Amino acid sequence: MFYKMLNAIVAFCLVATLVIGGSAMATPYTKIIVFGDGLTDVGNYYRATNQQVPQQEFYFVDPTNNLGRFSNDTLWVEQLAALYNPKAAHPLLPNTGKPAGTDYAWAYAMIQGDVAITSPNSFTVPSVHNQVQQYLADVGNKADPNALYVIWAGMNDLISGVEHGHSAGTIPTAALAQHLVNLVGQLKKAGAQNFEMPTVPDIAYLPEITSQNLAAKAKDVVKDFNKSVTADLAAASISKGITVIRPDIFYLQRSVLQSSNHLNFNDVTGSCVTPAAGQPTTRCDSSVESGFFYWDGRNFSSFASSMLAASVITATPAVRTIPFE
Repeated sequence: MFYKMLNAIVAFCLVATLVIGGSAMATPYTKIIVFGDGLTDVGNYYRATNQQVPQQEFYFVDPTNNLGRFSNDTLWVEQLAALYNPKAAHPLLPNTGKPAGTDYAWAYAMIQGDVAITSPNSFTVPSVHNQVQQYLADVGNKADPNALYVIWAGMNDLISGVEHGHSAGTIPTAALAQHLVNLVGQLKKAGAQNFEMPTVPDIAYLPEITSQNLAAKAKDVVKDFNKSVTADLAAASISKGITVIRPDIFYLQRSVLQSSNHLNFNDVTGSCVTPAAGQPTTRCDSSVESGFFYWDGRNFSSFASSMLAASVITATPAVRTIPFE
C-alpha cells in the first residue's frame, strides 16, 4: 500500500531540494539515526508516560511493542527506514526502554533546553542538543560514517515563541539555527558524514496557531529560520567532507495548502483530533479521517506523512534506486 501511495504522489514530491557538500552515497546507508521532535518520535514520549500519551483513543499506538506516534499511522521516518529493512516488523525503534533502537527524537523537544513534563507523570523531554549528546555517549563518540543522520527540529521552539507573544524579528531564529548546525558539526567531528535535514513546515498554517489567531505573528518566522539553517550549513567549516540533503517540506506544505484541489486532501486547515497536540478531547469520524492534512494541532496525518516520506525518498540519491512497486 505504501509503494502504491508513493507512485501516486512521487512526481509531485520532487520538490526543491538542496544538497550541501559532497555527493550522496551510491549505496544504502547502514542505519538511520533520528534526532528531533514529535514529527519523528516513534515512542520515546509514549514510553516515558507509561503508555498514556499519545492516547490510544486518538493516536496510532502499539502497547505490545511499546510504540506510540502523534499521528494515525506510521511516521515518514519509519517508512524511510522500512526501505532498508523491509522484513523488520518495526524498522525504527525508540532509543529508550525496550526494545531499544536509533530514534532519539522526543515529542515537544526544543533545540536547546530540556522540557519538564508534569502530567500524566513527571519526566524530562531532552532537547535535541541532549539527544545528540546521548547518541555520542552511546557510541563512545565514534559515529557510524555510513549511517544516515536525520535531524528535524525547530518547530516547537518557533511555536513557543509565537505563543509567548513574539514574532519575526523578535524570535532568535538565527541563534536557534546556529545551535542546530553546531550539532551537525559535533556529529561530523565524531565521524558522521551523511545528513538529512528537511526544512521546517510553516507554523503559520498549523491549526494550533490559527485557532489562537496567531497566524499574523507567525508569518515569516519559519522562513527566517530555514534560511539561516541553510546558510549556516553552507559554511565551509561545516559542509566540507559531509553531505546534507534538505528536502523542502516548507515548500511541499505550502504547495498542498495553496493548490486548487489541495492534492485531494479534504481539510487542510483543521485537524482530526482537537484541541491540542497530545491532549485531544474529540476525534473526527473514521469515515473522513483520511482527508485531513493535519492529524492534530501541530502534527501531520498518516497520508501527509507518506507524502513527506516520498519527498525525502526522491531527494535522497541512495534511496532513489529502490523501485516504487
